[in-house]
Amino acid sequence: MYQAIKKFTSNKRTSSGGCVKNKKGDMLFETDEIMKRWTEYVEDLFDDTRSELGVHSFLQGQDILSTEVESALHHKTNGKASGIDNISKEMLQAMGDFGINILTEMCNKMYHNTHIPEDLRTSIILYTFTQETKGG
Repeated sequence: MYQAIKKFTSNKRTSSGGCVKNKKGDMLFETDEIMKRWTEYVEDLFDDTRSELGVHSFLQGQDILSTEVESALHHKTNGKASGIDNISKEMLQAMGDFGINILTEMCNKMYHNTHIPEDLRTSIILYTFTQETKGG
């Protein structure tokens, strides 16, 4: 009786035992099927189906300030992996004012030309799978 009451009054979701299900809801047991499902899930998750937005050929506005670049760099999280350019936050900060000025010039050039290089639009996403810890 206690278990039944606890089950109905608990806000905690019951675990399905870490099982992976396909889109139809069928449980998958084979490693190949599970890997295919994870690939399918991630592709669906990051599939961008939005329509292409028009680009303004001429933008008016003030230049980006070096203080804004410095503030943005300061607010980035420490210790994160670098991108495809292999440049980390710590490396950019180590360049001091000289680096901030170069970054500011680059940002203003991209802003006024309305073109962002492909390298800056590319992200690498790494997934880490962890087992859920069971509390006592």
